[in-house]
Amino acid sequence: WQLLRDYAIRGDQRAFGELVHRHTNMVMAAAVRQVRDRHLAEDVAQAVFIILARKAASLGVEACKDAWRWHGLRLAQRGDCGNGPCGT
Repeated sequence: WQLLRDYAIRGDQRAFGELVHRHTNMVMAAAVRQVRDRHLAEDVAQAVFIILARKAASLGVEACKDAWRWHGLRLAQRGDCGNGPCGT
């Protein structure tokens, strides 16, 4: 949680990189379970972290530590990544 706060508050890219490093396997596993296609799951997992980067500053202190991963996974699976296609 501290890594996400460091990124959201100070724009600490190293903190965000570490957060991605720590959670990529779990997000990827969840994506594979949801979409049942490894290549699509890679795109979905990447989109989850893109969504997190975009919305990090708006997450409140009370936010559940794991909620962003699941919410991001659902949004990415639907292709609802914001203003443009996922990954842009």
